[in-house]
Amino acid sequence: MNDYILYIIIAVILLVVCLYFLLIPRNKEKESPIDIQGFIEALGGADNIKSVRPDKSRVKVTLFDVSRVNEAKLKSLGATGVVMANDKVTLIFGKASEDIAEYTKKEL
Repeated sequence: MNDYILYIIIAVILLVVCLYFLLIPRNKEKESPIDIQGFIEALGGADNIKSVRPDKSRVKVTLFDVSRVNEAKLKSLGATGVVMANDKVTLIFGKASEDIAEYTKKEL
């Protein structure tokens, strides 16, 4: 008889713990790894950006005017490499690249 009461108590405790983790809302919004407004400004402003997409450890940005890019500011924001060719800029940010591209798209 005492064994059944112990099992019932354990089952109730497990049920309460499971319900707690399933029903309590969580704030899943994470913060941007860099200053996105500063990133957009370093790329020449929102009106200069055609498209942004992540590519493994890089962020690839297509621009209207590459001459408006502030390479020093991009490096100060954490870019370990900046490659400019034609109307495209490739920025190396490592693991944060996907998040940076996502937050930039949200801001545009």
